[in-house]
Amino acid sequence: MSEHSQIIAELGYKRGNPRRTDVVNGIRGDGKPLTARVSISDEKRQQRERARRIEDMALAKELGISLNELCEGKSMKQPADSNFDSYQFAASVAAATFAQCWLEHDAVILDTETTGLDWGSEIVEISIIEARTGLILMNTLVRPINTIPAEATAIHGITNEMVADSPLFFDIAISVAQILNGRTVIAYNSAFDKKMLCSSAAYSSGEPPYVGSDFQCAMLAYAQFKGDWNHGHGDFKWHSLVNAAKQQGIELAGTAHRALYDCQLTRELILKMAAE
Repeated sequence: MSEHSQIIAELGYKRGNPRRTDVVNGIRGDGKPLTARVSISDEKRQQRERARRIEDMALAKELGISLNELCEGKSMKQPADSNFDSYQFAASVAAATFAQCWLEHDAVILDTETTGLDWGSEIVEISIIEARTGLILMNTLVRPINTIPAEATAIHGITNEMVADSPLFFDIAISVAQILNGRTVIAYNSAFDKKMLCSSAAYSSGEPPYVGSDFQCAMLAYAQFKGDWNHGHGDFKWHSLVNAAKQQGIELAGTAHRALYDCQLTRELILKMAAE
């Protein structure tokens, strides 16, 4: 029996009717050998149960609680710590402090638009601005090696025709590196933009243009600042950049999901957080 199945068997399927928890890899939930024939519908039901339990195990590990607590529904409750309000307030203050530091220490804000979301996708537009002043340091379309899929164009509006005469990422990589070198780089979902920089650089066998830079995430900072709790993940809820701006009453003329606009919107959000 696999480790997953063993733990599932030990759980005894506490969430459902015990009569619905007959089999896990040939062993009953109570540990006795299987002696009854299982119908096709029962097998399908048990497959669903096993898949759900494996997901539960991963969630329990992420939340740092026991599987029994998870089965009792405790993962879906806001932390019972009586000091949670204080923790929430402290997280908001920490986010505001981060924002103030970004403005005071010459940070830059970066945003990219891409051909997709996964590794192997390429940058089709990149913008970098100064966090404190809003000065535009770079704003350019980028011609990818591969064509831009229609589903990507549907999000950011950038077509293959628009980038036909634009530089390759290889052509701008040194300039990007010079701007980012030694600076704090802020992005809204920084893990994604950092991955896309590396993915695009891989097409030219170049070094990622952020060596020596400190990437920090405005999305995670705003999640702490807003303080909404995500019960399923046991952490502060992430918000899209557009929704975050709406929540803070920020209005900015321009087109969402274009790199420069998203940089400028991120800057406005940082200014809001820093002012608290």
